[in-house]
Amino acid sequence: MLRIAKKADHRPADPREARRLVSELHAGDASRALEQIIAWLETLTALPEVRLDRRFESIGIFEEAAVPFERRITRDYIRSARLQSAHEQRLWGTAHDLWHQLAVAYHLCMMEYEASAAGAASMRSSAPVMGCRAMRGLRQELRWILLRYGQVEARLWQDAARIYRMAESRGFAQEKVTPCPGKSVCSTVEREFVKMLLLEVSSPNSLPPAQLDIAARLASRCAEFVPMESAHRPAVTHSFDLAKNSPPQRGSHAQPGSALRYLASGNALQHLERVSKEMAHSGGGDTSQGAGYDPRMVREVAQHLALYWSANPPGRGSERHATMARISVVPGFQGLLDALQGYVGGPFIDDEAESWMAENVSRGGYGAAIAQVKGDWVRVGSLVGIKPESAPVWGVGVIRRMTRDDSKKRHVGIESLTKGAIPVRIAPAGSLGSGDGPDQFPNAAVLGLSLKGSGEIDVVMEAGGFSSRLSMEMMVRGTPYLLTPIGFVEGGDDFDLARYRILRRDAA
Repeated sequence: MLRIAKKADHRPADPREARRLVSELHAGDASRALEQIIAWLETLTALPEVRLDRRFESIGIFEEAAVPFERRITRDYIRSARLQSAHEQRLWGTAHDLWHQLAVAYHLCMMEYEASAAGAASMRSSAPVMGCRAMRGLRQELRWILLRYGQVEARLWQDAARIYRMAESRGFAQEKVTPCPGKSVCSTVEREFVKMLLLEVSSPNSLPPAQLDIAARLASRCAEFVPMESAHRPAVTHSFDLAKNSPPQRGSHAQPGSALRYLASGNALQHLERVSKEMAHSGGGDTSQGAGYDPRMVREVAQHLALYWSANPPGRGSERHATMARISVVPGFQGLLDALQGYVGGPFIDDEAESWMAENVSRGGYGAAIAQVKGDWVRVGSLVGIKPESAPVWGVGVIRRMTRDDSKKRHVGIESLTKGAIPVRIAPAGSLGSGDGPDQFPNAAVLGLSLKGSGEIDVVMEAGGFSSRLSMEMMVRGTPYLLTPIGFVEGGDDFDLARYRILRRDAA
């Protein structure tokens, strides 16, 4: 039977056809629109013998059309903390694949330019733009991998090093251009590379998605103050080896004539406070994305970056010891209250608790591996109840770091806030009546197992429960206490952790 080969679709390679294709996109479904653009980019990249100037123009058309849709997906992904897993995966997959395909497409353009392919002769003035876009594609791909705490492939660092080496050797690494289609913001290949490096060295796996997104924006704004240097000097904080496929490293000794490039991230610190204040005041600095960041969150992220960009980053608080031990974990604030009481009118703890394997333990917490999770609740910043197999009581912790390996197994770092806690009932001062006795369900927990010997306590309560102006009354085993607020410690999706000064009162 004679088979007629299907003719390849060359329309994405024709800039006029590319414009017509994007004009027909379904504007109401961002994921669907991006999936179509991704397919066109894949086709365009696979087509042989396309002139470089036409290829580059078509890629730019597709990118300009894609960015508004990607912004909508970013907003939905970052702000919807309780997305269904399948929907979250689709949002993440389309945004990540978009930037991956753009990085691949622009990288191909750079390689064709270097090889003097057809159409390259007229592209000299566009080479810095190609380099900026290729590096930005890699940076945005890195950002989306980090947002899902995934494994960063060595390919990203290899491609970034190759693009930078080419720009450096051709003399346009520091040439200012306007790389974003439809925008007038200036950048350079070097600056786009520094943005990528600054994000990587900012301990991104210890930030929740919303804070990581803020960190990426602050790193982008501050990159202009951190030049890439070929000579080592005392202020250097990080180095990147252009000859290796590995991420930037903290510190380095001078190696004359090597492929090392150096960063002094501390140079950005004097500008970080100003930039973060501008972002907090403007609500994100990009109204087209509908950004509206909580000023307190912006300040917290800026403080985090200041620590990791400084010459003396925070070290480990206590020595880590390798171990293989089971720990029981319950999710969230309500899960913690249930665990502290055995159960509360709902599911039994045995039904809610998960068994994780602790790979290492320190005085400050645990490193654990998670093969499977009930639901998709595990996030950086999540509150958990923890109980090692040998422990008689439940402790309290917060997930501080998370990564996913190639097998999709999650590895988390849990900070232990306390090895034990007391379930209590709290309410605004004067509102705990006789009906709110010890037989009533607790709605908060005091960190620690004793109220004696201290005038201050840390209380974990439902999110939004803390007020710096409101004194609280606390019932503990039939004894009332008056709490005066000292300050807010931290919070998450479902909890506040606050510090109070306690005054014991006579039992009712």
